[in-house]
Amino acid sequence: MRIDAKTSEYFLELLRSALHDRPALPKPQDVSWYDIFEFAKSQSLSYMAYCAIRKSGFDISDELKQEWSTNNSRILVSYFNQEYECDRLCRELSDAGIRNMPLKGSVICKLFPAPEMREMCDLDILVKPEDLERVHNMMLADGYSYIEDHTTSHNREYHKLPYLNVEIHTYLVAQENRMFSYYSDYWGRAAYEDDGLICRMPWDDCYIFMMAHSYKHFFAHGTGIRSVLDVYIMRDKLKDVLHLDFIAGELKKLGIIGFAESFERLAAAWFAGETTELPEELQHYHYRVLESGTYGDNAMKSTALKIMQDGKSFRTAKLIMAFSKVFPSYSNMKLGYPCLKYVPFLLPLFWVVRWIKTVLVMPKKISAFFKKLRGLSLSGDGSDSKERR
Repeated sequence: MRIDAKTSEYFLELLRSALHDRPALPKPQDVSWYDIFEFAKSQSLSYMAYCAIRKSGFDISDELKQEWSTNNSRILVSYFNQEYECDRLCRELSDAGIRNMPLKGSVICKLFPAPEMREMCDLDILVKPEDLERVHNMMLADGYSYIEDHTTSHNREYHKLPYLNVEIHTYLVAQENRMFSYYSDYWGRAAYEDDGLICRMPWDDCYIFMMAHSYKHFFAHGTGIRSVLDVYIMRDKLKDVLHLDFIAGELKKLGIIGFAESFERLAAAWFAGETTELPEELQHYHYRVLESGTYGDNAMKSTALKIMQDGKSFRTAKLIMAFSKVFPSYSNMKLGYPCLKYVPFLLPLFWVVRWIKTVLVMPKKISAFFKKLRGLSLSGDGSDSKERR
């Protein structure tokens, strides 16, 4: 789906409406409700957008209303299954004497106007590395299938039909991640519940981890509106709880303070007021997030379509994207290596540094990118035969 500026802007207005419990502004005539629906699904925020439409009393076609309602019913069923299963798994692990901690979406969703507004793909639970094999056997005994192909250096993925995906983490970040030393032994900072086995992440740490997670996805394959919404929700609902000076200090230690400040400003620009007012320096973040979809799924296709607007073929667009991956632009490199602001002439040197780091630390990710690029299709059928010129 091509990301239209008016469609995405009005979608943000619907989210503001839901957040601030007010009617949304009327839809522009040249914006389609169907495009809003498709964009909402791509961002995993269709339930939240429909709440705003319903509250505002907008009239949409019976056909689309039925399709949207059916989609939202699936979201609700999925949410209630996830809520029940997260609690059940954590208590089952606790009963077995295994320390555990729910992470990310299952925690942050409680801050939303309604928790089901924050759609989740999976449940994330942290356990100690030494308990992993016991947990693995418990998951299999519970009827979960182990998705071995998705195993990483810090988590294992499990699936149970029809709605449940669970990631069991042994570390908060991958062992090859440069932030691993910061998170390698997190348990000493956890807040323990009454039984000492089910734990929670203090809100300051939750915010820092959420920002570190968004940073990873933003610079890897992209991240969607929901990540920015999480920032706004946490800063708004926890303004009397978060220790912002401490958080800023920890983000500096992680080397992501510049990214965090930009994301925070983007969150305020999108959601704090009545309309979006965006300073020029946030444009890159704005378009990167809008084009990415929840997990970066839309980024490649959107980039290809944008290149093709200049009359280039789809095949040429893919070659340009491959070249850009190997030789990122100065503006993109500057985000990852801030010192380039002062020594721009060293850009070629930092390309080499990035190549070495990628080959040594993330060979699977770069391989996955080029595999995905080779299979990229405009038609969605896995074929490149329908090139658009």
